[in-house]
Amino acid sequence: MQTQTISDSTNMQALHGGEATMSSIELRDLINAARLEHGESEVANRHFLARVEDELEGELGPRKTFTHPRNGAKVGFYELTRDQCTLVGMRESKAVRRTVLAKLKAMDSALPVIKDPQLAAVATMLTQLDAVKQEQASQRNEIADIRAKVETSPRDYYTVAGYASLRGLSLDVKRASLLGRKASKLSREYGVDTGEAHSEVFGTVKTYHVDVLAEVFNEEAA
Repeated sequence: MQTQTISDSTNMQALHGGEATMSSIELRDLINAARLEHGESEVANRHFLARVEDELEGELGPRKTFTHPRNGAKVGFYELTRDQCTLVGMRESKAVRRTVLAKLKAMDSALPVIKDPQLAAVATMLTQLDAVKQEQASQRNEIADIRAKVETSPRDYYTVAGYASLRGLSLDVKRASLLGRKASKLSREYGVDTGEAHSEVFGTVKTYHVDVLAEVFNEEAA
C-alpha cells in the first residue's frame, strides 16, 4: 500500500494462487487520492469500512487488523477482489468513480503492491518523508534565488520583503510599509546608511542593513 500515492504502476496481487486482491486500506487510499484530485474530502477508515460492509454484505471474509507503526492504533481492513473493489468504487461521484476505475484497470498489468498493511504503512511514511524533503529542497532553492537577487545591492542589505522571505515570513503591503518606516528610523538613529533596490511592483524600494532589520523584526515578534 502506498497511501495517497498509489500510481498506475501498482497492481493487485494474488494470494496463494487465488483471485487477485487488494486490501480495503489500499482501495481507500486510492479513492481518497481521487477525491482530493476532484475537490472532495477524504473518507476516514472507519467510515470507509462501514461503506464496504454495507456494499458487500455477505460477501466479505473476516475483518483483519494491523498495528499502525506511527501511533500504535489498531486499524481494521478487508481483503477485496477486483470485482469487490469495483463495486465499492461505484459508490463514488461520477468524476471520482471514473478515476478510480481507470486506476483499478491499470493495476491488472502492473507491478505487485505491498500486501502486508503494516509494511505498507511504513512505505507510506517513507513516501511522505520524501515529499517533505522535496518541499524543503524547493524552499532552499527559493531562498537561494532571493539571496541572488538581494546581493545585486550592497552585501548585507535587504529589502523588508526580501528579509521576510529569508525568515520564512509572509507580509502584506501595510505591514511591510510599517516595518520599513521602523527600519528607516532605526537606521537614522544608528547612523547606518540605507540603500535602494529595484522592485517589479513598486519600482525602487529601500534596503536596510541586516542588523537593523533583525532588530525591527524581533521587536515585531516580541
